[in-house]
Amino acid sequence: MKLTPGNRIANGFTMIEIMIASVILVIVIAAIYSVWFSILRGSQAGSKAAVDVQRGRIAMRAIEDSLSTSQMYVLNARYYSFIADTMSDPDMITLSLVSRLPANFPGGAIFGDLAVRRVTFSVEPGVSKADLIMRQVPVMMATNEVGSEYGISLVHNVKFFRMEFYDQELGDWVPEWFNTNQIPKQVRVALAYGGPENQKDQASQVMTRVVYVPSSAIQPQYQVPQGGGPGQPPNQDGTNIRPPEFPSRLQPNSGLQPR
Repeated sequence: MKLTPGNRIANGFTMIEIMIASVILVIVIAAIYSVWFSILRGSQAGSKAAVDVQRGRIAMRAIEDSLSTSQMYVLNARYYSFIADTMSDPDMITLSLVSRLPANFPGGAIFGDLAVRRVTFSVEPGVSKADLIMRQVPVMMATNEVGSEYGISLVHNVKFFRMEFYDQELGDWVPEWFNTNQIPKQVRVALAYGGPENQKDQASQVMTRVVYVPSSAIQPQYQVPQGGGPGQPPNQDGTNIRPPEFPSRLQPNSGLQPR
């Protein structure tokens, strides 16, 4: 191609050279944008994964704290019942128990000194189709309205929420716990969540724990007596039971001792 003054620009570059340079510039800009977009998507995916892991840790810690501080009083069993509903759906159970929760428990600042609260964990529709919801209400607070408890959505997109309980009589793990007036000594918890919402068998996070429960049901004779002195249970008529008196021949200073 013969160069003429008409096909040159002031700086001496031909039109073809300018077009080639423009194409190269566009390719470079597209490559930079593609790399930046990939970094942005990776950062968002990493942040979401970190948030999901943290939510799972908080949920497991809340379950562990609730089980390890659980309480049961036999005389008031209807208020302290340990309920584990595994019959409706074994993969989406409901757990309800009374615990003396620590001060750093999620939502503890709302209740102040009311540390003894009934805590309920259940899988319900929330932000996703299946959220792990934790509700709590003080035992001393009278309420007749369902859903008036303080609720927190712990984990989104739950795939399954399962529990097994250790039966001391059988010496084995059982999937159901029917003794609402007893607290199991060990509980095995499994929680799976994350992943595609419409695929139940694919979870991005799976967490398992074995929680040892040091609590046991307080028997009636160890509860504070009503109307009796310290350590003295009352009679049926309300009067205190006196400790048995020594016979005259077995007085402490008589020198005789009972066999």
